[in-house]
Amino acid sequence: MSKRRLTHREQLRKMIKAAEPGSILSNELAAVQAIILKPKYRATTELLNLLKPVLQQETKWFITTIFESVRDERIIRPLMRAMQAPENTKCRSFFLWPLIKYDCTKHLKFFVNFIDKLDEPGEAMMVSIEVIRAMKGPFEPILARKSIRKLLAETTVLMDAETKMQTEAFRLEAADFIMAKYFNQTRKAFWQERGGSVIIF
Repeated sequence: MSKRRLTHREQLRKMIKAAEPGSILSNELAAVQAIILKPKYRATTELLNLLKPVLQQETKWFITTIFESVRDERIIRPLMRAMQAPENTKCRSFFLWPLIKYDCTKHLKFFVNFIDKLDEPGEAMMVSIEVIRAMKGPFEPILARKSIRKLLAETTVLMDAETKMQTEAFRLEAADFIMAKYFNQTRKAFWQERGGSVIIF
């Protein structure tokens, strides 16, 4: 029998209990605890304001798990900024997971550039691909073609042969999705212009 998943409040109480009393982590988690008791819109606003100054990775992780379920597009750009912040290099994927739940089509260029600059085929790259996969489109034609070319180009980041091979496989996967999505939207536009119909899978 599977164990029941803890609610956010239960998980937070567990984390506070495990944290050293009076520590930075304990204080940050207590601040989050006070915020999530507030109405949803206000709580989201205050969590976004808290996201930048917090220091502990555990706190950042917890805040982003809340963002996975808020369904509030205000979180998109702050999470994109947090992904690029030098202090978040070791926890980039925290800020990516919630974005899978949103349509980030208009941010395609950002995610392609983000993948292009990553120096390893780790979790951040994998989740970025899932964010791209969740995009509904349509993609602007010139941007779609540029994105595909960039992802198919040889990476300029220095890495060993095995890492490079895995990185190129991930980049190819992202390019393949964009290509398929772009092909379908182009095919649909072609037939609509001619008064026909087409089934898009």
